[in-house]
Amino acid sequence: FETAQKLLKRIQRLDPSAKWVKLALEDAKHGNLINEIEARRAAKDSATVESLYRQLLLIAPNIPEYYLRAGLFQHNIKQYQKAIDIYLKGLQVDPKNSDLYAALGLVYLSKKNAALAQQAFSDALKFNSHNPDALAGLGSVAILNTNLAEADRYILQSLAIDPKNIVALSSLGNLRMIQK
Repeated sequence: FETAQKLLKRIQRLDPSAKWVKLALEDAKHGNLINEIEARRAAKDSATVESLYRQLLLIAPNIPEYYLRAGLFQHNIKQYQKAIDIYLKGLQVDPKNSDLYAALGLVYLSKKNAALAQQAFSDALKFNSHNPDALAGLGSVAILNTNLAEADRYILQSLAIDPKNIVALSSLGNLRMIQK
């Protein structure tokens, strides 16, 4: 760990804006806990995973990526309100985090709340106009609002940035089915 930490600090000096460096250091620091989360998730032990994520957020409360991971876990097991609460706490830590806003929008979309989803996606784009999840999310909102031309535009913008974006590909499939 110490050798890795020294190497990553050198890299960070070369490129201080590299967020991945800080995250790699944090992941190394909390490696045992993160490994336990992954093992428990693989074992489908949701209660323990939730508890471990709470522990991770208590010992590393200033790492937005950890809020993204914890929120995504809750979203995937359809605990939407818990996911929303986690993302909102993450936004208190980093109020300009485009990824947290986009993730929040995706949860609102899962809850079929188009208005809150649209607001979250729009907020995400304020901080990163090239966020593919936010663009794809706005495409999904446009589908819900039956604005198919707007949906097509947002989805294709998202795919131009990230051709493998799952949200955009899923939305594009839905859009093409509606258009037939």
